[in-house]
Amino acid sequence: DVGIKHDNAARVAVKWDENGEKLILVSHRIWKPTPGRPLDLENTVEEDLRELNEQNDVVEIFADPYQMHRSITTLQAAGVPIKEYAQTQANCTLMGQTLFDLLTGLNLEVYPADELRQQALSTVAVENPRGWRIAKEKASKKIDAIVALAMACVAAMAHRGEIGSRSARGFNRAMHVSREKIVPLQGAPVYIGQTLVEVPTTIIAQSDHGSIRVLAA
Repeated sequence: DVGIKHDNAARVAVKWDENGEKLILVSHRIWKPTPGRPLDLENTVEEDLRELNEQNDVVEIFADPYQMHRSITTLQAAGVPIKEYAQTQANCTLMGQTLFDLLTGLNLEVYPADELRQQALSTVAVENPRGWRIAKEKASKKIDAIVALAMACVAAMAHRGEIGSRSARGFNRAMHVSREKIVPLQGAPVYIGQTLVEVPTTIIAQSDHGSIRVLAA
């Protein structure tokens, strides 16, 4: 959830526990731009999301396209699994209801964080016929991190139950898929190494003048 000048920008990451029953807050970042020092998206949010994707098995990232369209397209081109999630009334209601259900069901585990707690205390729920929508207690309050948390929870709920089926744990498209077409050497044998211990891994390679040329991992 990004603000360029007047609002905060925030990124929140969550994951399912081993049983796929509870969501766990993994990490968060909050940026605080001002009208005099607007947010440099490329060197803050974009860089953070690239690092997050490189260091983790990121399934999906939701981002509000308002003020983030260029960043979304840039990150998509770099192999980051990010998609637009506009804050329409329907989506905001889904965010609020999802977060409300997780909290009341005691299915969200968070770590102590003063900034998150303050933003949570500044958040109110507005009821409508479809459910609960997140809103600010006062216009001057900041709740961007809570909005980002709700967006992350919605994304995670869409992938609930996939833990057992995601055999390629640790797979990172940006790191493990070449941006350029790799052409195998003609006439050279291809070697395949594979392990199914802990993290399933496959390596496809060729011998090239005494070196090993990795074609795919």
